[in-house]
Amino acid sequence: MSGAQKRREDIMARLKKEKRLKVADIKEMFDVSNVTVNNDLLYLEKKKLIQRQFGYPSLKEDSLRNFDDTKIDNIEKKKELGRYAAQMLENNESVFFYTSSTIYQLASCLPQEIELVVVTNSTLIASELGSKPDVKIIMLGGFYNPRLFAVYGEQAVRQLKEYNIDKLFLSTNGFNAAEGATIDEPFEAELNKALIKNAKKVILLVDSTKIGLRRFISVAETSEIDILITNSDANEDEIKKIREKGTEVILV
Repeated sequence: MSGAQKRREDIMARLKKEKRLKVADIKEMFDVSNVTVNNDLLYLEKKKLIQRQFGYPSLKEDSLRNFDDTKIDNIEKKKELGRYAAQMLENNESVFFYTSSTIYQLASCLPQEIELVVVTNSTLIASELGSKPDVKIIMLGGFYNPRLFAVYGEQAVRQLKEYNIDKLFLSTNGFNAAEGATIDEPFEAELNKALIKNAKKVILLVDSTKIGLRRFISVAETSEIDILITNSDANEDEIKKIREKGTEVILV
């Protein structure tokens, strides 16, 4: 048995025990590079043995409803943001829920009786909202990324132009006063920018660990974000600078 085969078997054994892992844990476990870990995970994905939800490898499940968020980083912080943001929604609004583990928490907190039109690029979020009888769900079409359970691409951007969105609920990988909202994945940038341009009100949900961070791709200046919702332990100096840029900040 080759070293790669043995490592992949060990990854599967660990997943069967813990259900979900971080890429960093796998890298440390075998003392290998990010490239090696990604190659292993791609191999296991192609064999339909695992899936990656919001970047975390887990055992392949048969149903979207088996999604388990309990091992997502800072999940309690994200749940706080989701609970607060759910109170900002009013009946008969049209909203966009962008794919992310944070916005998924918002979707899961919506009251059963609320009446909304929800546009989303996330099949996980659409599945979560499916039990609410008065929520009309519109899925964007386009390139489907099964690793993220989400749709992206030019077709999604074109479809978006047809809709009037009252409120956009978005999450990014970093946010600071100087560089604004930034993300890690280049293929998400076009849709992020189109959403921010199209929505009447842009509401950013970012847990406190991401405040002050600058990531790879810029998608919005700070002034383009109407409301930032983050946790009360966010960096005070950075929050002050963000408010000075004209963005309303809500600490929860």
